[in-house]
Amino acid sequence: MGVRIAPLWSDKLQEDISWRIENLFWDWEDCDIKRLQGLQFELWEYEPSEGNDHDDCDGCWAKFMKDGMHNTLANCYRCDSVQGQDGRVILLCADCFNITKQLIEQKIVPVTA
Repeated sequence: MGVRIAPLWSDKLQEDISWRIENLFWDWEDCDIKRLQGLQFELWEYEPSEGNDHDDCDGCWAKFMKDGMHNTLANCYRCDSVQGQDGRVILLCADCFNITKQLIEQKIVPVTA
């Protein structure tokens, strides 16, 4: 399910970021940014969840591993109040966190396709 977002270019990332936003809204019927209001993210030194050696960013699937082993990310932004696709807390890389922050601040406004 989820929503489809019209292409949305990011000069900073030099790419269309609509796919990242779609991943963040994967289980929502619409793209209601108000649902993001009040979410608290904290920068966190990654620790693997039980039974895993890594986790993935909920926006772009970048890989997190302890100590950034094997060219992965060692830090992530964590939100304990909402669950990701697999039932765990939401983890975001810095780029996806900044996109989320811009969505909350309404600096970028996605349009459903």
